[in-house]
Amino acid sequence: MGKKGQILMVIVWILVILTVLAVTLGHRVSMALKMSSFRRDAVECLALAKAGISRAAAEIEQDKNKYDSLLESWAGNEPLFSKIPVPGESRGFATQRVWGMIDEERKININTVSGEVLLVLLGRNGIPDPARLARNILIWRGSLPDADKVYDELGYTAKGQPFGCVEELKVVRGMSGEYYEELKDSVTVYGSGEVNINTVSRETLGILCGGIAVQLSLDTGFGKSVADKIVRQREVEGFWGDIKEINIPLTTAEEQNIFNRLTELSNCVSENFLIEASGNIGKIKKTVTAVYNKKKHLIVSWHER
Repeated sequence: MGKKGQILMVIVWILVILTVLAVTLGHRVSMALKMSSFRRDAVECLALAKAGISRAAAEIEQDKNKYDSLLESWAGNEPLFSKIPVPGESRGFATQRVWGMIDEERKININTVSGEVLLVLLGRNGIPDPARLARNILIWRGSLPDADKVYDELGYTAKGQPFGCVEELKVVRGMSGEYYEELKDSVTVYGSGEVNINTVSRETLGILCGGIAVQLSLDTGFGKSVADKIVRQREVEGFWGDIKEINIPLTTAEEQNIFNRLTELSNCVSENFLIEASGNIGKIKKTVTAVYNKKKHLIVSWHER
């Protein structure tokens, strides 16, 4: 090969190397741009979700009634929905969703609930041996001593204090992931323990009345009857401004006793509201779940994902 041929080969190899470098560099730049775009969109989605929480809190603050019911704006089943244009035709629209708020006072408070109500709650959710699990819950929150050291076998001692969050149920002895999924949406750790009679579901009210019946050594059927009568009357009247306004036809002394005890455990006001808001841009989504306390005017729980 002549001198000119050698020079040509060197030039070809240089071009090949430069081409490879250019392609590699272009790929890296493209990936960097995509990552930068992803991070930008993720930040904007999170900002949209946070703004949604603020939007929902403002909606709650506008409610000046001395009662809380399912007829109010915050209790809507449909999410508040916004389409917000973002720069760049390729990005289309950003979406913000604020789901209908749920007051925590419609749920059963696992920090204050009696052992009898807890027993009915576990039994109605199909959990086998509810008495043992109820006892372990009471031990964990400090309502019963751990005389038999039931937690030592798990490698840790019972907390002996109230639950800090619902997720803490997962560490209770005997609580499987399946059982937790059955319970998590019907229990709370927020509030005084009194149930809002205006927002509580028929099922939860039935559990509460059933537990009261057990406490009073009565048939749980009387509890179901009281719960059904309250819900039917609520469907007619819409809501009660005060617990003393409830006037339902109680036909037996057993029903009257259950109702009297129920009024001591309930009211018509909610202070804590569960809010879920999300922001979407393309395939990217960020969600924030928070609990807002209306009385204190502050967020008491915050989770991003």
